[in-house]
Amino acid sequence: MYCRNNSINQKLNIMKANWKTTIGGILAAVGSYLVNSQTGILNLVGQVAQVIGIFLVGAMAQDAASKKA
Repeated sequence: MYCRNNSINQKLNIMKANWKTTIGGILAAVGSYLVNSQTGILNLVGQVAQVIGIFLVGAMAQDAASKKA
């Protein structure tokens, strides 16, 4: 039981350290959903959200990797 809780705590700590990456992933996922909409403006908003989300994920993941080194 202790090992499982320790593993969960480690995952939660990673999530707290990289909250910007999580927000970027959510933004990219919502953007992907909106791209599939039939409405023109929602499609455009989805494309923009997807680009911003993917940029955030890449930028924050690179930042996290450089801080560990």
